[in-house]
Amino acid sequence: MAIKISLGKLELSQSLDQIIDKLPQQKITLLPIQPAHIQALLGLPFEHRDPFDRLLIGQTMVEAMRLISNEALFLRYGVDRVW
Repeated sequence: MAIKISLGKLELSQSLDQIIDKLPQQKITLLPIQPAHIQALLGLPFEHRDPFDRLLIGQTMVEAMRLISNEALFLRYGVDRVW
């Protein structure tokens, strides 16, 4: 989120610190980067070259999670995307 904010691609109604502070109240936990997430990157085709986005794709695939993003290119990887 911090990268998207600094690039001007994400605007929030509250500061990032305020949002992070509220995560536990919303029962949202941050997902640490695990070795399995990095290993998943080895098998990904290069439909998308952004390393940060590729890591999100790897995490989403390994953890069988939904990814919240408006990036349509993520759909090429078969991930479950919301937005």
